[in-house]
Amino acid sequence: MTPIDLTTTATLANDEAKLVELILYIADKCENDPHFGKTKLNKILFFSDMLYYGFFGNAITGVEYFALENGPAPKRMIPVLEHLIGNGEACVAKRKIFGKEQHRVIPNRDANLDCFDAREIAFVDSVIEYTI
Repeated sequence: MTPIDLTTTATLANDEAKLVELILYIADKCENDPHFGKTKLNKILFFSDMLYYGFFGNAITGVEYFALENGPAPKRMIPVLEHLIGNGEACVAKRKIFGKEQHRVIPNRDANLDCFDAREIAFVDSVIEYTI
């Protein structure tokens, strides 16, 4: 994968900028969920985008997904997380849970929800609620 500039969100494509904000939003909303890690984050993102597309005809972020062993993930998740970490907007904490290492995204700032409409955020909230 081609590395992305880690200096500003403005360097990301529009859909990746939405992905950045949605990652921060979901990580914040799931802070008290002991099972929240990168795999669950990926699943919440995927189901939010795909179900929203099914109901309303367009995805929330518009990013591409691909299959991993534990479920789908955004194709550019690694560079986007590197962007967040490089800018100090988030960090990833590692801990053992059920004998496996969990990678948990922890936001260092509030998500900017200006790029979403109320229906999109309400939909993501319902996906989060369903997965808890």
